[in-house]
Amino acid sequence: MGSGLMLSAPTWAGEPASPGKSSAPPATRSYLMPLSFEENQGQVDPQVKYLARGQGYTLFLTPGAEVLGLRNAGERNSTAWLRLSLKDAAGPAIQAEEKLPGTSNYFVGSDPTLWRTQIPTFGRVRYQHVYPGVDLIYYGRQGQLENDFELAPGTDPKVITWLLEGATSAKVEASGDLVLTV
Repeated sequence: MGSGLMLSAPTWAGEPASPGKSSAPPATRSYLMPLSFEENQGQVDPQVKYLARGQGYTLFLTPGAEVLGLRNAGERNSTAWLRLSLKDAAGPAIQAEEKLPGTSNYFVGSDPTLWRTQIPTFGRVRYQHVYPGVDLIYYGRQGQLENDFELAPGTDPKVITWLLEGATSAKVEASGDLVLTV
């Protein structure tokens, strides 16, 4: 069951946003890298288990929430923060899936003991049993961050309730996409 929540980078000036269409400028569309999730090995706050970076956003996956930083391309150092969590969800087991061939490296500062190297990357991250019979899976497709809920047979989807912080408005479009304004 798809959740209908699709997050993507801000639209470039002069180009309308549309589902399934890249928001990158025309000259760079063919060079979009596939979305990958890094295991947190000390490169960010310890409560983050996995993170993903994309054009215009950074995503932090923690045991209790997804925290999304959306950068405003028009303003230097301007980031809007959005926090999504699941109401009354169990503490899920978080598991990476689809190991990717690339790794990430962080050579920050002159002290090699603080460098982080060969950090594995993955194509998907699964939150197991957020509710009885419900898993939440994060992945990327066509340059966009997406998530789906997988429900066991007989599970009532009405148990799923998002809690949202940081948005000034939210609406569900006829297509089922959730559109948030930050």
